[in-house]
Amino acid sequence: MTLRGVRKVFPNGVVAVEEMDLEVKAGEFVAILGPSGCGKSTLLRIIAGLEKPTGGVAQIHRPDAGRFDVAYVFQDAHLLPWRTVLSNAALPLELQGVERARRREVATEALVKVGLEDALERYPAQLSGGMRMRVSSRARW
Repeated sequence: MTLRGVRKVFPNGVVAVEEMDLEVKAGEFVAILGPSGCGKSTLLRIIAGLEKPTGGVAQIHRPDAGRFDVAYVFQDAHLLPWRTVLSNAALPLELQGVERARRREVATEALVKVGLEDALERYPAQLSGGMRMRVSSRARW
């Protein structure tokens, strides 16, 4: 992957990425660090092809043009607002056909591990952002 002079300016004038140059060779592992609001997510969205840069070039080098080896995990919790914390966490097990009592047991255990035992019957809108992320992370079996 190569970024040359990548720039992203949003319509409101906010400059999210300014003249970014980066090269990542096959097999390399790179971490992008910085304070909140510095453009990390925007840069990752550009790399994943979800966002177009307003300047520069972002290239993903693929040995097989038919494959796409870039993955992106969204930072937002994706919970169903009409389901409780427990039923959101149990949803993947429900979709797999796991019996109701067992999925509630497994989801409860997972939620207890991340400190959400007092929030089982609450709804996503009643949770902090961090709590929603913990529920969302428990909902990936």
